[in-house]
Amino acid sequence: MSDHAVGPAVTRSRLGTAAGVLAVGTDLLYLGIIAVQEPVDWPTVIFFATTIFLAGAAAGVASTPDLTLAMRLLLFAAAAGGLLCLGIIGVFSIGLPLLVAGTLCAIAWQGAWAAGDPTGARAWVPSLVAFGAAALLPLGGAIAL
Repeated sequence: MSDHAVGPAVTRSRLGTAAGVLAVGTDLLYLGIIAVQEPVDWPTVIFFATTIFLAGAAAGVASTPDLTLAMRLLLFAAAAGGLLCLGIIGVFSIGLPLLVAGTLCAIAWQGAWAAGDPTGARAWVPSLVAFGAAALLPLGGAIAL
């Protein structure tokens, strides 16, 4: 039974790691493309580049084995919400890889949920709040900037 329980968690962690690498790689590509353009709205670029990086970092950190289930669920939910929203905002430029990364985070969240424990850490409300807050951040930035 132990091998069966470890298998899905390792697979889901790989999905989260892949999402983080894809998000950070896309962020670097975004910055590289922007750096050769003129004129550049640097406050907007810095905001979105930082938001993409933070979502990718959350996915990567959520993939580490040392976290509690509750923290893993929160980080995967936040990463999924942020990356999916960023993917929709940037759908005509860098959005597609961000949508893929957000989808990978959502799948990783589901895997962590399914491998959960009976102590009550699987409550869905904190994950929903994390998802929504992380999705509202880039949306608010797109409106404000």
